[in-house]
Amino acid sequence: MAEELENQQAEAPELQAGGDVVSDDNAASQKTYSEGEVQDLLSALKSEREARRANEKSLKESKAQLQQLEGIDPEVYARLQAESAKRAELEAELGAKVEGIEKSYADQLAAAKAQQEEATLQVKQLQKQWGFEKVFAEAGGRPGEFTELAFTKLSNQLKLEDDGTVSVVDPKSGSYVMDDKGKRVSPSEWLKQFKGHALLGYCFQPERGAGSGLVPHPGTALSQGADMHSLSTQELFSQAFGRKV
Repeated sequence: MAEELENQQAEAPELQAGGDVVSDDNAASQKTYSEGEVQDLLSALKSEREARRANEKSLKESKAQLQQLEGIDPEVYARLQAESAKRAELEAELGAKVEGIEKSYADQLAAAKAQQEEATLQVKQLQKQWGFEKVFAEAGGRPGEFTELAFTKLSNQLKLEDDGTVSVVDPKSGSYVMDDKGKRVSPSEWLKQFKGHALLGYCFQPERGAGSGLVPHPGTALSQGADMHSLSTQELFSQAFGRKV
């Protein structure tokens, strides 16, 4: 029994070193976690818990032995009682260490999961934007910043599908928008309605009419019949603020 106690004392500090615990400062500076690192944390946490349960079982067995020896040999009983008290003290210290380890692992796991979820959302958002760029170009949208502006304004009405395409949905209910035939509306056809929008109309290429000239979208026509697409920066400023530059 005394040898078990000495082994317990020798193993107690090794648990902290062997557990490879990361301090709070290191946990704060750690920004990314791989799937393998997360699995290692889970395995280490499981080992710490198993060690604690084994020590609790050993302590219960010692107490049961004390109860059986009580009244038989006072000296042996007193020695075992002292050893049991010391074991209980070590168990309390070990329990506190294990709780600290568990909290450290739990914090690291929570941080890792949060970063993984954030990365997943960012990837999905990029996939959604790529799907939008394709249908926006099909609808006659202008590339670059114009596409980004349109996506910012309309992304809440679009849903990313598993195959990377986008579908039009109701922004409140999330249900698919259907056409008069009961089928999902075509995103590129749906986008064409915004060619007459006061702001988004400028995000579309001007269309050619029956003649040789360009037909301005209603949303891009300014005062006195001017077309936003044909004006210089100074002329746009003059039209917008009603004064000459």
